[in-house]
Amino acid sequence: MIKCQLHKVLGNKCKHCGSDLTGAPKSEGPNQQKVQSPQPPPAPKKKTSGCLIIFLVLIVLTIVGAIFSAISDSCAERAKRKQAPINLLESANNSRKMKNYDEAIRNYEVLIKKYPHSKQAKIAKETLPTVQQENNQFILQNAKETASNLVKNWDKKIDQPAAKSETKAPSKNSQQWQIIAEPGLSAMVYVSPEGIKDKNFVAQVLQSVMNSAPRKPIQIMLFDDKDFTPTGFPMTDSQMLHWKGTYYSKPNIFYWNVITNPYASPPEWKETETNIKPGYAG
Repeated sequence: MIKCQLHKVLGNKCKHCGSDLTGAPKSEGPNQQKVQSPQPPPAPKKKTSGCLIIFLVLIVLTIVGAIFSAISDSCAERAKRKQAPINLLESANNSRKMKNYDEAIRNYEVLIKKYPHSKQAKIAKETLPTVQQENNQFILQNAKETASNLVKNWDKKIDQPAAKSETKAPSKNSQQWQIIAEPGLSAMVYVSPEGIKDKNFVAQVLQSVMNSAPRKPIQIMLFDDKDFTPTGFPMTDSQMLHWKGTYYSKPNIFYWNVITNPYASPPEWKETETNIKPGYAG
């Protein structure tokens, strides 16, 4: 049977073949198949790689560790910068008390230059002019006394015998002494504990130091422990605890040094004037 290829509807029937067009279309045969519209393939599911997650976690931990390390270093550096001007000011004040004006002025100037906005720098600016004036007066006084001594010595006879010492020469027993260091115009001298108790021995030590030093020191500092006798300035707290006395050649005065508060930093002390002079115990 030849299927009508062109249906023209006339009522409910094809005009050409007379087929009833109202019913459902019948299967044309076993070989005929329904043609389905093609379906798009399902989209592949995205999978997150476990290695990528681990990598991202390591990066985050590294960044956090770096941040904490930077914060820690910053805090330590900030504390160091905060303590530095305090140490400089203490060192300058100690040098001033010991009449080591050159060292004091140098520390004040470094403090002002390196830490200009600190509270200690403000104190240093206010103190520095006074210390410079004290230094000038100290130098002027030394110059006048040196000139006066030169004039006196000029009048002495060359063959005049040396004056008889009023104290005994340092003995070789338990009373011992030794020049440990000579920083600047100072002399750091160890005197045994037995010797420091004998003012006659101390007077003779002062005379020996003034005569034996390559250049006349303007101050002689005595300590009763060789291991804690400093070799320069500033002194440590432990060294200051063994500081027993100071002789100033200008104006020729010896002071006993008494520690009043060994627990302070630096230890607090006071000076007691004596009549001890080089070669003379008073």
